[in-house]
Amino acid sequence: MAFAENPELENNALRALFRIYLDLLVLSNVKLKIFLRTDIWTRTTTQGFREASHITRHVTISWNRSSLLSLVVRRAVHNDVQVGRMETGEPEPEGEQLFARPSFKDALPEVSKVRLEQTLYAEYPGQKAWIEKLRGAKTLQTPETLSAIWQVSTEDAAAYANNLATIGFFEARGTRQSPEYWVPFLYRDALDLVQGAAD
Repeated sequence: MAFAENPELENNALRALFRIYLDLLVLSNVKLKIFLRTDIWTRTTTQGFREASHITRHVTISWNRSSLLSLVVRRAVHNDVQVGRMETGEPEPEGEQLFARPSFKDALPEVSKVRLEQTLYAEYPGQKAWIEKLRGAKTLQTPETLSAIWQVSTEDAAAYANNLATIGFFEARGTRQSPEYWVPFLYRDALDLVQGAAD
């Protein structure tokens, strides 16, 4: 989004876009389609959005086993890493796997970097400083360990960690009394994270 660094401005821009969309519905020669992730829609409507009730035509694109399998098969045909392995006579993937394990290992550093920089940082620039302070840290954190890393109170650390969980950087684990925050494999290479629990 053009206004990702300013959530209020972003919400106003999206609301204006939907108002224009509704105004253009009367035109028979103009068809406008808006593609929006559900998390952005939720954020836009959190404080109320009266015009939302007038948007009656919508489709939610969701992924299930069949659609993911279709995507994987189509990607397999055009996957240079896997095709190269097959051409050099390396063994077929085990069992029903479509890709050999080394293919994922080889691709993960680049995917991790792109996902972190071009998706997470681009969409949530306000969270970058908190995430960058975790560079080289352990993959499993608690409010207490995050408090030490971020130099904030334990309560603030838990609040910031929950925000990072909301955008998908952390996976919240543990219990309400003893929360833990785990970094998915997707972000580990880009941040040089170390497997294990922080002390």
